[in-house]
Amino acid sequence: MIVSLGKPTAFKSAIDAFLYDISIPATNVPHEGRTVKLVEEGVKGLQYNLIRYLDRYWALHWAEASFDIERILGGNSTFPVLVAPSIEEVYLALDITSKRHQEVGKDYFCDPAFTKIRDNFYLVDFSSSPSQSTEIMRTPTFLNSQIARTDLFQSGSGEEIIIISPAPSRACNFRCAYCYHHDHGFNKNTEATQQWSKAIITAADKIKRPIRFSAGAMGEPFFDPIWKETALKLVERDNVVSLAAASNLSMDIESFFDKADPAKVGIMASLHPSEFKNHDDDFEAFLRRLKTLRNIGVSLVVNYVLTPDQVHSYPMYRSRISDLEIPMTSNVLRGPFRGKVYPEAFTEDEMAIVKLCYDENSYIFDSQSHYRNPYGLECISGRVGFYLEYDGALYNCHFARQKIGSVYDEKLMARTQNGYCTATKCESQTTIGWQADIARQFEVQRTMHHYVRKG
Repeated sequence: MIVSLGKPTAFKSAIDAFLYDISIPATNVPHEGRTVKLVEEGVKGLQYNLIRYLDRYWALHWAEASFDIERILGGNSTFPVLVAPSIEEVYLALDITSKRHQEVGKDYFCDPAFTKIRDNFYLVDFSSSPSQSTEIMRTPTFLNSQIARTDLFQSGSGEEIIIISPAPSRACNFRCAYCYHHDHGFNKNTEATQQWSKAIITAADKIKRPIRFSAGAMGEPFFDPIWKETALKLVERDNVVSLAAASNLSMDIESFFDKADPAKVGIMASLHPSEFKNHDDDFEAFLRRLKTLRNIGVSLVVNYVLTPDQVHSYPMYRSRISDLEIPMTSNVLRGPFRGKVYPEAFTEDEMAIVKLCYDENSYIFDSQSHYRNPYGLECISGRVGFYLEYDGALYNCHFARQKIGSVYDEKLMARTQNGYCTATKCESQTTIGWQADIARQFEVQRTMHHYVRKG
């Protein structure tokens, strides 16, 4: 018997739940579930791409040219569009539909796993297809569905949990050329940030276990009064062990610690020399602010983006920051940039400098460069690591995205043991450290972006 994977219980059928999700109006808010993401091109050697949208996986033929939900819902797709709760079920569905063309007169859409929503649009669920049970039962998605759960709202284990919950504000006083927010626009999203504030405070109130929050904004958090008010409320709570955020340190943040306990705060200080108006003066101001924060007890790490323009300067910046006894980490440039594809386009000399950035933490580079595929790896997410959306929905992480529930539910059932990754990419420095083999060797610091080897 196959356990249904991710089928909502509040609706009469999975189709009802699916159509309800589609009907929710899109908002100008960075919500991972409503962001269309390309997962894989040319799946299984076919002219199909794998897309992630609405926390489901979609197989879309190249003939469609673009992901057009209105065209799909109208039944106007040229080739079948398949949507399923897991990668594995999409792969199986593509196997079946590709064979359909090889056996004349055999309609594989008669398989009970396929439910027609519209012409050329099928919802896939192999829970009612016993012929595929053996293959499904070996997948990470199925194995995760068998793990016992416990209510996070009950006191239970005193083990610390980590919750990543970036505020949806994109307000920022910088416009770095390599910032991904250029694809979305810079705005405050005041209404969404208020929703986030309510959700994250609710999580802190209802979850009884010790919590480490990573709660930076998607811009400069200290630029946003709602974020600062919320951060102060979080730090005041006894069960909040620490609060991590990112800041470019271009403005006064020292006054925040007139009210907040610096021993409970971690700052990933993002170094962006390309935004300095007067390099030497602005860099010295950055260093002075680092020193002040260090002296009052804030946990710090400096983050630097390895673009071709900035990579050669890294040793100089690292030397100055090391003088303050503050660690430094980096985000490697990945993907197309000025006609080249990185990190492959780095020269030998540049790669030698890149390797300096990671030292013993080479796993960060490997994951951010997509050299390390996390699929199937044991992971602490869903047990002690979680991702909280601004609307209160709680997931195991923002890459694999199995929904745990909502902080507004009566119960919030988390895994009692480590699960297995269902994603093919893990590139956030925080969640990279959730991979179980890394978590056993390294201990994350208050900044959530700095790891120290255990023992």
